[in-house]
This record gives sequence, C-alpha cells and structure tokens, in this order.
Amino acid sequence: MGSYDSEVLYCGHCNRQQQVSQGEKCKGCRRTTISWYPDRQSHEDIRKKWIDMCKYFNQTP
Repeated sequence: MGSYDSEVLYCGHCNRQQQVSQGEKCKGCRRTTISWYPDRQSHEDIRKKWIDMCKYFNQTP
C-alpha cells in the first residue's frame, strides 16, 4: 500500500495533476480538483471520479 505522501490533486479539465500544497483549485483553469493517489488509482478511475464530481455539482466536465 502507498502512503499519504503520494496524494496529488487532479483536474480532469486540464488533465493535469498538482501538489496538494498548491491548493484545491487547478493552477491552469481554476476549476476544482480532486484527490488522487496514483499508486492506488488508475488514470481512468480518477478521470471518471472527476466527471462524476462535476455532474454532482452540476458543472460541465
């Protein structure tokens, strides 16, 4: 199992990741990011999770 140190934040709009210390808004587009542990979750899984989050908040993915 990975450690919590592997956490990054993912933006599905920009398809990029950033460090947690950079804040929860994407540095590229200012959209909300979600937590991603690349050592435990695939890119496909996190992309689906990000799209689901957008739908939940009634935002365009």
